[in-house]
Amino acid sequence: MKVYILATLLGTASAFAPSQNASPFATRGTALSESEVIAESDVIAEVETADDAPAVSTAPVVANGGVASLSLIKSKYANEVGAQAPLGYWDPLSILQMKNTEEESDAQFAWWREAEIKHGRISMLAVVGYIATYTGLRLPGMENVPYGLGAFDGSLYERGGLAETNLWITVTTVLFLECVVRDVTETGKHPGDYLNGFGEQRWDFRSDEVKKNQRAKELNNGRAAMMGILGLVVHENMGNVDDLLGFLK
Repeated sequence: MKVYILATLLGTASAFAPSQNASPFATRGTALSESEVIAESDVIAEVETADDAPAVSTAPVVANGGVASLSLIKSKYANEVGAQAPLGYWDPLSILQMKNTEEESDAQFAWWREAEIKHGRISMLAVVGYIATYTGLRLPGMENVPYGLGAFDGSLYERGGLAETNLWITVTTVLFLECVVRDVTETGKHPGDYLNGFGEQRWDFRSDEVKKNQRAKELNNGRAAMMGILGLVVHENMGNVDDLLGFLK
């Protein structure tokens, strides 16, 4: 259970936007050691003091001939949706790194952002489902199925019964959401845009400010839901969910 919790926290953190406090020496290629960077800075300083010294770039220098840093990533992605209060520009594990090309960097950012959005959407459904079943709501035939992790007990689903039918409907729905609900037509305007041409008339007429605001709300709610469902699972295993949700019964 501890390993599961740690892995979930790491996966959640890594999906967020890039770090504001990341080391400026984290760069494309293999970064120089701190002593090498200091030595490089001294060389640049000496050259700059010469009367006939040519212009020298003071950008962080890295091995393999690369010149880039996380400050460049920050300038590129600092205004992306998701770099918002209360965390701002945040990647504590420095997972988002500059690649060899700008296209590779953009592709990596888009992959992590889409993963964050999908996990957030799933977690929002999970939190709502957990609370709904905790309050006693059930599908027909599943009256004896408990809320939370207890629902994964296979012995509760009698073969051929209505509960088993509902179980397979649920599994099919999850597979549909995972395998079908995506940017099939490759017309998405941003990561997580799964409209595929449907309903665009209700979205496109909105201003860019409204669109950004709505996307930011989805991200924040998804992030809260990821932590929320994790917290519910932890407290269920601790045996004190009733202390949190008892007022709902």
